[in-house]
Amino acid sequence: MKVKPAQSFLGCATLLMGVESICATALIIEIGIIAICSSAEPLRIIGFIVSPDLQVLAASWCFVGIPITVAGGVGVLHRIEQNVRLLFYYMAGTFFVGLAIPLSIFTSKSLCDIVVDPELQNQGTSFVCGFAETFVGAWTLMACLIHLYMVYIVWSAAEDISLVPNPELMRYEDALRGANLMPFEE
Repeated sequence: MKVKPAQSFLGCATLLMGVESICATALIIEIGIIAICSSAEPLRIIGFIVSPDLQVLAASWCFVGIPITVAGGVGVLHRIEQNVRLLFYYMAGTFFVGLAIPLSIFTSKSLCDIVVDPELQNQGTSFVCGFAETFVGAWTLMACLIHLYMVYIVWSAAEDISLVPNPELMRYEDALRGANLMPFEE
């Protein structure tokens, strides 16, 4: 079964607008991650402690992603397939790198300790922790699906560019065929 490329973004916008908005969102996130990075102090996010080494690794990945994101945005605007494909590969890699974080949290068995206050845990650990794990799991799934949709839109734009690299010339195709200046496809 072959996956068909999307024809629009969110059902109402062009792929160009979709990829440009994805690039703008990615740039904001990448710059934000670089801005909060510290190579000396651990970062605490909702009880989860991010080591300085992991912060530097994430910031380095984002630093590499900034020119790729800009090149992808320019590539979709000027229909340069290689730039859009590079953005697709970077975003797919980012998905798998980013998936490691929630998987490590879920496998550590300490999600309840991270998210739920100890006083609340005393009122019924299984109910409170089960609700917290379901809540975090549902939002993690939503974030993963949104990221996969963005990867799919970038891939669709790359496929569209590869099929029709110069759409502005397509309007002259019928005129050239009618004047017998262009050979018919067989």
